[in-house]
Amino acid sequence: MGGVPGGVPSGKADALHAENTSIARSAADRKVVRSGYLDLMVASPVEAIDQVHAIAERFGGYVTSSHVGGVKEQQAGSITIRVPADRFDAVRSEIRKLARRVESESTTANDVTVQYVDTEATLRNYRAEEASYLEIMKRAGRVKDILEVAEKLSDVRGRIETLEAEFRTLSNQVETTAISVNLHMLPLTQAAWLNWRPVHRLTESLRQGLESVADFFAFVTEVGFQIPAVLLWVGSIVLVIRVGWVLLRRFMKSLRAAPGTSTS
Repeated sequence: MGGVPGGVPSGKADALHAENTSIARSAADRKVVRSGYLDLMVASPVEAIDQVHAIAERFGGYVTSSHVGGVKEQQAGSITIRVPADRFDAVRSEIRKLARRVESESTTANDVTVQYVDTEATLRNYRAEEASYLEIMKRAGRVKDILEVAEKLSDVRGRIETLEAEFRTLSNQVETTAISVNLHMLPLTQAAWLNWRPVHRLTESLRQGLESVADFFAFVTEVGFQIPAVLLWVGSIVLVIRVGWVLLRRFMKSLRAAPGTSTS
């Protein structure tokens, strides 16, 4: 059918690309895909992953992947998050605070302004082509023409869906930044040294000393309260022994004084 458009002519597409490139180069708001990488030594990779997760959520981001492995003494882990692009520096600064030592870090940036503008323009052209086919279909009277237009309409809609998916991915990469963090467990000797806190240790020693003194006085007080009871028991036992001894002596004397008892 002669009235069915076949898309954007090649020469027009090239001119459009050149125009978009010029606009992109002069645009103040450039479209940049950034990503960051940090390699950190931490006391506990498991705890650090949870902390990075919390930081991402606090800044409006989310976790895309995470992993922990290794034995208890040699744990290692990794986590990748995406955060709003304008919060990238703040998030990276917060993550660095978790490290006992920063082994390495890097940032990459890829300018996709031309690709972004081209994709937007191509989508507009596809949608205009779709609208044109819809208008032609309304005017088509023959079944053959309707089927031909329907086939081309299906094709352009497929291209629109594919390009829309690509554009959503590109927009997400521009609007959010990926930060990958590798986490290694600090050797125990270094961890012990870095965790040495003199003030804390002095405070803890003082607390333990005061607790020992308190325990001593508590023991003395308890013993003091027990002394009267102990003395009462001892006095009772001594009294019973004395009474028994007196009664025994009297009994012996009565035996010796009884008639018929010989004394020599």
